[in-house]
Amino acid sequence: MKEVIFNTRVLVIVLLVLCQLDLVLTTLELHLGLIYEANPFMRIFVEQGVRRFIAVKSAISICCCAVFYVAAHKPFCRWALELLLTIYLATLVLHCVGLITL
Repeated sequence: MKEVIFNTRVLVIVLLVLCQLDLVLTTLELHLGLIYEANPFMRIFVEQGVRRFIAVKSAISICCCAVFYVAAHKPFCRWALELLLTIYLATLVLHCVGLITL
């Protein structure tokens, strides 16, 4: 059981790193005018300025990862983490493809 909790917590840390990488790439591509923020909730903060966007996106990511870290022993947590990791990896692939095809 402890091994499962440890492995799940490692996935939480990986998710947090991917979230921050997504934040960096999104901010860069927004600055270059390559993309627009597709999430209507986050678009509000983009329009208020890059610092606000970074603060809100970081806070949301950190809070969500903290919840996952605490709930690492729950089976649903592992399933949700795997889903989010897949989504973030796909998002990062799209970022990379977008930057490569400049």
